[in-house]
Amino acid sequence: MKNPRSHIAKFGPILAAIFLAQCSATLKFPPVSSPLVFGDAYAIFRDDFPFEISPQTPDLSAVIPPARPGCKVKLLPAGKEAFEVKYYIIENAQRAIKLQSYILYSDPVSKKVVEILRQKQAEGVEIQFIADCYTKFVAKDRLLYYRIERSGLELLGFEPVYFSAISDSRPILDVNEINMRFHEKYWIVDDYVAITGGTNISQEYAAYQNKPRLMWRDQDVLVIGPVVNDFTRAFDENYEYFRNKELDRPKLINPQWYRQERKKKKEQSEEGKAGPGREANLIPAIKLEDFEDEDALVRFIRHRPRLQETYIHQAYLHLIRTARKRILIENSYILLDQAQTQAFLDAAKRGVEITIVTNCESTNDVTGLAPLTRYHYLELMQAGIRIYEWQGIVRGRGSLHSKYAVFDDDLSIVGSYNFDPRSTFLNSEDILVIRSKKVADELTRYTETIDIPNSEQVTMAQAEKWRDPNSPARIWTRLGLLFRDWW
Repeated sequence: MKNPRSHIAKFGPILAAIFLAQCSATLKFPPVSSPLVFGDAYAIFRDDFPFEISPQTPDLSAVIPPARPGCKVKLLPAGKEAFEVKYYIIENAQRAIKLQSYILYSDPVSKKVVEILRQKQAEGVEIQFIADCYTKFVAKDRLLYYRIERSGLELLGFEPVYFSAISDSRPILDVNEINMRFHEKYWIVDDYVAITGGTNISQEYAAYQNKPRLMWRDQDVLVIGPVVNDFTRAFDENYEYFRNKELDRPKLINPQWYRQERKKKKEQSEEGKAGPGREANLIPAIKLEDFEDEDALVRFIRHRPRLQETYIHQAYLHLIRTARKRILIENSYILLDQAQTQAFLDAAKRGVEITIVTNCESTNDVTGLAPLTRYHYLELMQAGIRIYEWQGIVRGRGSLHSKYAVFDDDLSIVGSYNFDPRSTFLNSEDILVIRSKKVADELTRYTETIDIPNSEQVTMAQAEKWRDPNSPARIWTRLGLLFRDWW
């Protein structure tokens, strides 16, 4: 009998080449690069802002809804304190919890969230839960997802890759389903309060037990007001997508079919029994104070590259192109495209003071990205842009994962969007554009008093070295740049 490993060795490279060729097909729509500027920075809040609309967008009001005045905005502190707020709002839910995360690891933080959701479901609260763990294959994580399902708590979006190869309507593996991820993050409770940002559900985001490798820096924002309805619509679209995807599978591997069968049996066994009713309109039990601004103007924007949408990319370009004094960018992954680079260079020429804070090589959790990021520093720094690399609260440990920006000390962006091709052309993302000087000042204070002191400013000598074609790192850089659109 032949060794199966010999077959893998023989056909593995061929299969890998086919897979990579298929992946490249996910990036065939053109980037937005129009140099036109529409009004001033505040035009981003206008209903007639000229977004370049994808013909595949089914409902514009669910991806670029109007700006919402009269919102309350609260920046959440990084780490444990932010999760204490999240635990609090779901523990006090009365009607519904809608929760979406890109990552759900099997660790104390995830298990606590799951346990709270189980308890609230037992109390009659409707739970809708999405975790895009499509490519997460760690056995203990899979066991957690299985136990969640067995406990009766529905979790969408976690199925293994091979399920995509078996459906009633698609006979072959759909690479888009593997390569184009759902990166949005939503915590929505009772259609009253919502949270978004860069934080996933796992212990590194909660600075768990003060372990250096788990002490990540991230940034979330909590909102109350009319914009929460925009969060809800976005979540509901994602939820319907994942539900329909399950229903498209044969019964044997269709979790939704099993859930429905289990629900039918439960309803039949409980037929005739009167259960406690829940009031349609309850006074919110969630009490939150110390808002940075009681009347902020907020616009929710999302995009889904699977539908060739680039609305967040367009919003960022507009705000960079219309900035007049200062731009502050703090982002975990920086790999700018041509339009973004040119927008920053033009802003610098106008005299705009620009500061960028991102990861160094040792704190970057995406292996191999740092040399590609550093390759582009020289051009930016020659234009006068300052770049800082996060070193970690404990040097070299703990990633910078926040994704926010401040423009002219008045407008801010907080969300899930990274400055890399994956966020522009592969992953679905969401942001909030916020007009509030108090919020802008607070984000700036975080950067200047917490993050920059834990960072090192990149020198011109370093930038020249990282651009040097004779540097040993250039071998990887040359290879990495060939596949830059997949980072």
